[in-house]
Amino acid sequence: MNIFAEGIATTLYRMIFGSEALRLLMKDEIKEELKNAREKGEEGKKEGNKEGINNMAALTKMLLDENRMEDLRKCTEDVAYRNRLLQQMQGSFDSEA
Repeated sequence: MNIFAEGIATTLYRMIFGSEALRLLMKDEIKEELKNAREKGEEGKKEGNKEGINNMAALTKMLLDENRMEDLRKCTEDVAYRNRLLQQMQGSFDSEA
């Protein structure tokens, strides 16, 4: 950045952030944005939990329907195995669509 541009940037920074009223207004806006982001995050978390529960229920039903008791037991104990089964199940749903 050249000296002229640096001077303009410094002047603008001082004008914007040097104003106490503007700083307070921005502070309130930032608080509101953080609150909104938290609320959206909570909504997303609830949706994700709901989706995870539904996926696990569907996997359990599929394994029970196919009488795959050992796979059902193993997927309750082994996260990596459960994730593989969930991916396989999702893949079979995708190919049916």
